[in-house]
Amino acid sequence: MRIHLVLAGSLVLALGAAGAQSATPAQVSGLDARQAVALANQWGAAGVPVQSVVTTEAVSFTWPDGRRAEVPMLKDAVYIAIAPYVNRTHPCINHVPSSCQAEMAGETFQVSVLDAKGATVFAGPVKALANGFIELWIPRGLGLLVQVDHRSGRATRLLSTQAGAPTCITDMQLR
Repeated sequence: MRIHLVLAGSLVLALGAAGAQSATPAQVSGLDARQAVALANQWGAAGVPVQSVVTTEAVSFTWPDGRRAEVPMLKDAVYIAIAPYVNRTHPCINHVPSSCQAEMAGETFQVSVLDAKGATVFAGPVKALANGFIELWIPRGLGLLVQVDHRSGRATRLLSTQAGAPTCITDMQLR
């Protein structure tokens, strides 16, 4: 049995039934940050035992045998994973697609992101991944007001896309 995972662009990754044996650092080589995050999400959902961590500087992969691969973050944008919640959350600073799990998998949220001057950076519906996180790619170097709306309530938070800022936001409780 083969599972085909489609990444951003035309890159296709085929994992065998054993998956873990097929996951190699070579598969990360040549990816951009968006593709690397997509791969990390797919490996995480498939249970591939490769730890992935997303910071404002890079997407890092670590295999059980200690091999590592890293993909630099985009020069003009950073990745933010937000886990809106009602009942339960977990502490997190840098998103770990290989293990972070939130409670609202598959739910659709209305998200608005405003910069410090009140200009809209992003507005629209976003569907949470199977891990319960919504993903945003936001211009680098901004202070932001993020609002997440859902039938369960609303959450608002100030965020930053400065170097070293958190990429995993798990404290937005919907009320």
